Amino acid sequence: MCRNAGTLISVDEGVRTLGALLFRIDEGPSNDHVAISLGNGTTIEARGRAFGVNVFDAKNRGWTHAGFVPGFARKRRLQLHGFDAGAPDGIFGAKTAAQVRAFQKANGLEVDGQVGPATRKALKKKAAEAEPASVA
Repeated sequence: MCRNAGTLISVDEGVRTLGALLFRIDEGPSNDHVAISLGNGTTIEARGRAFGVNVFDAKNRGWTHAGFVPGFARKRRLQLHGFDAGAPDGIFGAKTAAQVRAFQKANGLEVDGQVGPATRKALKKKAAEAEPASVA
């Protein structure tokens, strides 16, 4: 889903970004895993009966991919352009709309506070330049 929506980011960026999803996709089906980054080098995740749902260190865990749930990416992309719409939380509120208008004005786009096709394309272009789409 993240790849199709264009919301993949590097694992390093995912570890540093609140709300990013971290994935470990292995060839063996029993070893795949997903966690939510807390943005400070830790994750919240379910790790079975022995550990339960808890906060864990994200380092050296073999993460292979990271991304945002589509909808959370708008704020992250605005941040890449230097417009602070707050933490990615999936909410398109007044602060996000104001930052979208500022982004549109700065980039010569129609200023309407909405993320339509032209604005989405401009936001994605910067994100693609700033962050790798896949992780080695």
